[in-house]
Amino acid sequence: YFNQFFNTSNISFDKKGILLTGTTTKIESRINAANFLKHSQKVYSFGHGGASLRLLLDEPIFIYGEQWFCSTYIDYGQEKKENLKSHPEVINRTSERIQSLRNTGNTETFKGKYLYVPTSLSSYKTYAPYRNFYNAYYVFWQKKLLNYLSKANINFKLKVHPKTILEYDFLSPELIEKKGLDRCFNDYDGFIFDYVSTALTETLATKNNVFFFDIGNRKITKEALFKIREDTNYIKIDFNQDLNQQISQNFNKIKPRRFSYIDSFSTHKTSTKDVIKDILKDYSIE
Repeated sequence: YFNQFFNTSNISFDKKGILLTGTTTKIESRINAANFLKHSQKVYSFGHGGASLRLLLDEPIFIYGEQWFCSTYIDYGQEKKENLKSHPEVINRTSERIQSLRNTGNTETFKGKYLYVPTSLSSYKTYAPYRNFYNAYYVFWQKKLLNYLSKANINFKLKVHPKTILEYDFLSPELIEKKGLDRCFNDYDGFIFDYVSTALTETLATKNNVFFFDIGNRKITKEALFKIREDTNYIKIDFNQDLNQQISQNFNKIKPRRFSYIDSFSTHKTSTKDVIKDILKDYSIE
């Protein structure tokens, strides 16, 4: 177990070099980044998920995790004033994936088909103070939601998160959607979320109707919450009140897409290819 965290290769730091890395919340990337910084080398860390997580979620992990061990953070979306003097330096780019999905989907005919897209059930793999939603609590909520959909005779399926550790044995197999999310955009006209995720970002790039139940399992920034309210049928869930009554408020509404969410947090005039080209140009690498 311990050996996987030790680097036994002979890396020379005599010459000017750079490290291009993904998230530095992963211990292997964190150690590599620390070694480069220790030897006064540049570290470029690329954000993930198709949207600017540091602007979406007001959680400390995006400071001590994503941005602590890098010289420059390559983010998505539009520049903010604080980027100009921030540390690390922030460079913004567009998500080509999100751009390619823009205005896709099918809203020409109303099928009345809904797809619930939860996040994973991660057992003990949580982190405080915000992503700390216990499995039992999340399953309780999911059963309440799915029971309401069944009793209301709503045509639905559940899209299982690829990293979930739980088999949905309380659901009939025919209610589990096996296809990838991008293959579902033309098959469903209602998508249900309770978590700020890559899947939510991708769906908000389409024309499909989106329902968002805020159950408090992330600390969403005020700006992101405003954009979510603009682009989704949003409701803040209060677990001390009747859940069925709260859930039912959303399903007779259609919210036109304004694309304010992806235009703020996902798209930019600069491509990822151009950002990398500019980085390598400074090091005379082609």
